[in-house]
Amino acid sequence: MAARLIESLAAPFLIGGSYVEQHSSIGVVVWDATRTDNDEFVQEADVALYEAKREGKGHYVVFTPSMHQQAISRFALTRNCATPSRRARSRCTTSRSSIWRRPR
Repeated sequence: MAARLIESLAAPFLIGGSYVEQHSSIGVVVWDATRTDNDEFVQEADVALYEAKREGKGHYVVFTPSMHQQAISRFALTRNCATPSRRARSRCTTSRSSIWRRPR
């Protein structure tokens, strides 16, 4: 269903005589009748959406519990790399990329 929705949204449409293209990403969470925390449900959808956006335009990702811990780890890394360092150059590394930061 998500793939069909992305395909439908990708079709160019006419606005004011010009064709406009848009691309979308979708985060999917499977609803479970035992859920009682709607905020957690929305957070999980947000994490899945973030992962879909990381994969590029036109993707969807279904939330898995391991995504939550990965998102927390990335947030901590980003926060730590953004904190001014006493060193002239600090290096923050993830499994996919390296971030170099020079304090002002």
